[in-house]
Amino acid sequence: MPIVYSVISRGIIVLSEVSNASGNMGEVTRKILEKLPSTESKMSYRYDDFTYHYMVKSHLCYMCLTDNSFDAKVAFSYLSALQQSFSSKYGERAYSASSNSMRDYNDTMRTLMTDYSGKSVDRIARAQQDVADTKQIMEQNIEKILNRGEKLDLLVEQSEELDQAASQFQKSSKKLERKMWYQHIWLWVIVVVVILLVIFFIVVIACGGFTFKRCRKSS
Repeated sequence: MPIVYSVISRGIIVLSEVSNASGNMGEVTRKILEKLPSTESKMSYRYDDFTYHYMVKSHLCYMCLTDNSFDAKVAFSYLSALQQSFSSKYGERAYSASSNSMRDYNDTMRTLMTDYSGKSVDRIARAQQDVADTKQIMEQNIEKILNRGEKLDLLVEQSEELDQAASQFQKSSKKLERKMWYQHIWLWVIVVVVILLVIFFIVVIACGGFTFKRCRKSS
């Protein structure tokens, strides 16, 4: 089955929307949009025999609906192409546009839907897309997103937060390593100073005090 539904929104404000099939996909989409984060992310939600794929980039949401057998990589390639096409055409206008004010983009979106519905992505192109777009795949429960009883099962979550956390952990590890190194050096300095002081006081005692009388007489 091809891509049957697509929508571009700013939060819950729908800017452009195309549907090639009847059903309640628009209603379900709006429920999902109410709960989506504004941070950049990628996810897929299963709803009965269909799957919603979405991508949030630069505070705009790009979403499409396919059947469960549709290749998720192709779906996200379509969303990436949709984002590039839409942003290049409208730019900053998308951040102040009102609801359904960009319906003139519907024909372009419908054409992209048709192209990617029959698109055969070779393995090299898929691997390149994976490296560029895919960081992490996780499974969650859509009911936590909608807070009600629709039968929606979260399939895929992709987020750059884990990548950022790993980078932060690496920086913290380097700082800790340097700190431990300095502490190690200072420990040896203290040990050496203590040993020298002990030797000095032993010599002072052996020589009859700080005047070193005994040592001078013997010399």
